[in-house]
Amino acid sequence: MADAPTDQPVRTMEARELVAEFEAAVNAADPDRAAALAVEDVAVAGPQAAAGGGRALLRDWVGASGIQLHAEQVFQFGDKIIAEQTARVPVEDGGALGEPEETATLFTLRDGRITGVYRYGDLSAALMGATKV
Repeated sequence: MADAPTDQPVRTMEARELVAEFEAAVNAADPDRAAALAVEDVAVAGPQAAAGGGRALLRDWVGASGIQLHAEQVFQFGDKIIAEQTARVPVEDGGALGEPEETATLFTLRDGRITGVYRYGDLSAALMGATKV
C-alpha cells in the first residue's frame, strides 16, 4: 500500500484538472491515487451506496466498484464542479462492463483537495444536489 496521503496538496492543480485526475484514478481502480486527491474526512455518497465519509470509504468504493467513468461535460460553480458522465459498471462481480448509462458527479473542493464526491443519476439531480451541500 502506498504512503498515506497528507492533508497538503501534492501539487497545485486547477479544479477541473483535479476532477480529471480523480476520474482517471477511478477508471484505473487505484484507490490510493484517488484518496490522495481528497481531504481526510471526504464525504462520499452515491445512488448505489450509503452516504459516509473518510478516505477509507473512498478507497473501498474505488477499489471495489469497477466503474468506468467518462466526463461528457464539466461545469464549475466556485468550489463545486459537476461532471456529466457516461458510466459503465460491471454486470456481475469481476465480469464484463454493462451498457453505458448517464450519471453525474458533484465534487466539492477546498484548497486543492476534494472534500466531497456525490454521484447522482443524472445532471439535473446533481444540479439540485449542488444547492444542498
